[in-house]
Amino acid sequence: MFRSLYILLSLLGILLSAPALNASVRTDELKNSLETANRFYSENQYDRALAIYNRIINDRGPSPNLLKNIGNTYFRMGDYARALLHYERALLLRPNHPDIINNIRVTREMLGLETPASPPTKVFTSFLNASEWAWLTWFCFTIASLIWFPVRVFGRTRPVLANLLRTPAMRAIPVLCLIAGIAAVGASYMETLSLRHAIVIRKDASVKVSPFPNAQDRAQIRAGERIRMGNAHGSYHSIRLSDGTTGWIATSDFEPIMPSS
Repeated sequence: MFRSLYILLSLLGILLSAPALNASVRTDELKNSLETANRFYSENQYDRALAIYNRIINDRGPSPNLLKNIGNTYFRMGDYARALLHYERALLLRPNHPDIINNIRVTREMLGLETPASPPTKVFTSFLNASEWAWLTWFCFTIASLIWFPVRVFGRTRPVLANLLRTPAMRAIPVLCLIAGIAAVGASYMETLSLRHAIVIRKDASVKVSPFPNAQDRAQIRAGERIRMGNAHGSYHSIRLSDGTTGWIATSDFEPIMPSS
């Protein structure tokens, strides 16, 4: 019996330790891959560095530092539009990061583009990204509900609990949570709007009046311009420029800041 129990516990220990060992191996593989990519970058072998960075993203998902590395690589290659694209993607994940913001400014200067003025609300919304604001919204409304719900349900059957929850301090907490939750909803919405933005990667891309190749050109836009995407029609997308100009642009002329997959 004890032998069977020992074997069972040993097998259980192996099963429980397997995920940890696998995670350790994957961490070592990631570290080695990053070191190899960074070495290729320092040796000016940018294509090889990009291949490894992109493979890591496909395997592990994006991170601000990894996207910044890809942006730096494109910058060294002279592809400033794609460098700007990846800096903007990094900024989505790490809003208000000073290095990323500076890289965006320098890259826009290299493209001959002015840095647009940020709206006043950006000072507030840039503290967190869209996902973090959504989580904060859920947290605030959950806390408010957990305090108000017992008062409504147990107010008569358990007066001691109800009286405790009706103290000034406990009354203030759900009110403050609701205010913070409403503010977080607004901030999450503002940050979500940037998910529909894209960066033009083609030099002198044409904005057309309709989604057809032979349509009349409405405007010419530079590589690196930030546009807001609308609906798709065939191989064209409706867009809005920062000055309010609307039109259609070929899907191959831009890349979304938030990748579709």
